[in-house]
Amino acid sequence: VEESDIELAKGLVDQDKTDKKIVEVPFLIESDTMDGRIEGRYRTISSKEFTSGREYNYIVDVDPASFESENLVQTLGVAKTIFVNAVMGLMPRFWHGTSKMDEVIDRNTSAQKFFGGGDTLQEFKSLHPKLYHEALHSAKYYLFTGGGTVLKVIQEGDPYGLEIVKALTENKKSYDDYSRAQALNNHH
Repeated sequence: VEESDIELAKGLVDQDKTDKKIVEVPFLIESDTMDGRIEGRYRTISSKEFTSGREYNYIVDVDPASFESENLVQTLGVAKTIFVNAVMGLMPRFWHGTSKMDEVIDRNTSAQKFFGGGDTLQEFKSLHPKLYHEALHSAKYYLFTGGGTVLKVIQEGDPYGLEIVKALTENKKSYDDYSRAQALNNHH
């Protein structure tokens, strides 16, 4: 990750804190092991109970219950734009929080949703193959293979400003024009 991207992200986080756009998840998963979600070896902890000096085992995921909290459901439900640039858990063993997050985000049918980064997309496809396929064909989803591309979209303020998106849009327009011309020629 380039230093300029890190600085951009820090600036956005600071602004979003000021504007109260950052919502902390209320519950996390602490595990005694990184070997998986083994019964009796993991537990839900409240993020409000984090205290300085206390030792924790492995914090490996967001508890799916976090995405049932009124604050998170309401925030994600009214958001106009949603950016997902990482998974919630330590994949592939701790995927439950990411899966629940994807489901809650999808319920917001009016938001523009940006998913970026190869790992993010791979997990999205793996956890929700039907939703992933629908997202590929939805104007409400933008899927970027590079996580840095999402940061660029944020910086530009518009995915249509990206050179690759401009090129693809122009190509589609040219193809549509060509197809219409061919259809007219076939009718004569």
